Amino acid sequence: MNLSSPPIGLAAVEAFYDPIQAQLIEADAVCGSRTFHITGHKKAMPNILAFFEIMNARGLSHLITSYDGCYVNRAKRLSSQLSMHGRGAALDINAASNNQGNPHGDMP
Repeated sequence: MNLSSPPIGLAAVEAFYDPIQAQLIEADAVCGSRTFHITGHKKAMPNILAFFEIMNARGLSHLITSYDGCYVNRAKRLSSQLSMHGRGAALDINAASNNQGNPHGDMP
């Protein structure tokens, strides 16, 4: 399973992920006995699906208590720039216990 490296820097991110709407796709990710329906950017989706495959292969899928989203059209907090969720390239899992700034989360 090959994972691709993400682009680094705003210019590289914009060049890689834009235009967004034309490149959103849907996929189902199996996580243990659950299936999560994901909408995300087609360039990010292979890594997103690989994450769930790795968690399953390592017997760690039970650590994922919730899938909380990928694509959400929104700006970064305290900014007008489009967030990685707004690009369909971010993944939220266990969001209730891993909120931004929480140093004691349970991120697998």
